[in-house]
Amino acid sequence: MQLFEVLLFLFVWLVLLLFTFKKLESPRQLILVLSGVVIITSLHSIFEGLRWQMLITYLMAVVVSEVAIFRLITRPRKKISKRWLKLILSGLILVSGCLALAVPWLFQPITFADLTGTYHVGTLSYQWTDPNRLEDALPETKEPRTIMVKVWYPTDETEGETAPYFEKSEPFSKSLKEVMGVPSFLTNDLKRVKTRSLASVSLSDDKQQYPVLVFSHGFMGYENQNTFQLEELASQGYVVVAINHTYQSVASIFLDGSVHYFDQRYQATDVTKMFEKMDALNEIWLADSRFVLDKIEELNQQDPRFSNHLDLANIGMFGHSFGGATTLQALLVDDRVKAGINMDGALYGEERIPSTGLTKPFLQISADQSIKPLEEYTDQELKAAGASRSEQAAFLNEFQARNQSVPKNGNYWLVLKNSNHLSFSDFYLLSPQLFGVVLNSDVRQTHQLVNHYTLDFFDHYLKNKPLTYLNQPSGEYDLYSLRTEKKAGN
Repeated sequence: MQLFEVLLFLFVWLVLLLFTFKKLESPRQLILVLSGVVIITSLHSIFEGLRWQMLITYLMAVVVSEVAIFRLITRPRKKISKRWLKLILSGLILVSGCLALAVPWLFQPITFADLTGTYHVGTLSYQWTDPNRLEDALPETKEPRTIMVKVWYPTDETEGETAPYFEKSEPFSKSLKEVMGVPSFLTNDLKRVKTRSLASVSLSDDKQQYPVLVFSHGFMGYENQNTFQLEELASQGYVVVAINHTYQSVASIFLDGSVHYFDQRYQATDVTKMFEKMDALNEIWLADSRFVLDKIEELNQQDPRFSNHLDLANIGMFGHSFGGATTLQALLVDDRVKAGINMDGALYGEERIPSTGLTKPFLQISADQSIKPLEEYTDQELKAAGASRSEQAAFLNEFQARNQSVPKNGNYWLVLKNSNHLSFSDFYLLSPQLFGVVLNSDVRQTHQLVNHYTLDFFDHYLKNKPLTYLNQPSGEYDLYSLRTEKKAGN
């Protein structure tokens, strides 16, 4: 809770208690009460903004005002003399106070942990158009494919404008409600979220060149859905380029302010055709990724901020969900990508991991709930997925077949316990306390684990640092399990 929110709550809660016990009787005291409510509420509204989490406190303020006005115009009044009535009123005030505190505590604006890297972080966005591809979502217009990317990078600057989480939050709230059923009241506060990045500041001159990481979001996600991770990597000395896959993201806002929402034609609802449809769709995302790699090369040649400062010999890629699948495809077909991480993505795409394993470094991080066996699926879960038990069995068989070679040839498969698909994004930061209870885990601890392993992996394969977290034997641990198989001949 913010300063004036706390002051308003304390003021109206204490006044209600005093009213119950025959205090605040004189006209002067009642006028002071009314003035206090008006002044504190006004200051809160002007400097902090009204928000739904404070609704109970606002209702308490209305009750205080009505009681004060009633007492002013109906003097003398009959005092509350029955003890049981005072106890009931006191109990109601106590319960209201607890609820008034609990709701803002449960649903706080997203906050991020302090960065642990040696750099501060800058950020800016680009809009890039690929003249060689038409927009698949708009075949009738014959427009070229246009995407937004957001870049985070190391900086030495400490002053400047803090970048917002969203320049405009309303389109994302609207689309999240329409395509994912997320209530708008949960996401309305995204406009209040402060990141740990400074807008459009200079690149740090500490190093001549910085390795580059490309991030691909999840299906119906957005480019900064993993801000907890993207900013941390930039603070550790990486230039991180995040793609917004237009019309398959929840929303994309171009530089002219136009909003391009998720196109429902891309929604996959038939589990029996899931792999066929998503394999084909992944070709669009793979092409986006390779186009972005081309543009990164241009940045290194022409951009005044990044020219000659990008280490193109050390490019990694990582992604969540469908973006994780895209990462694997890029790793398989594009020599520029040296190492990749898939965070909880089914391995959609046309290419397959060879039976002997990948020849490039690869880390797959899965939620335990995403890889559970068929017998652990409830009827309600299958109904929500629109699948019969036999259809889900067929899907899982293909899912497992595509995953069987993940840890081979010295690569890694990490499974996080008490986690699910959205544990890898910022989503659960909407209410870490509530979702922590639902998942029986610490949301921020999960993010910390993801950051530790992501950084350990890329630091080793792109910066030649020794492994720390991944230098463990395969086995079960308190918070995760790890599988890795030695390279052939080792």
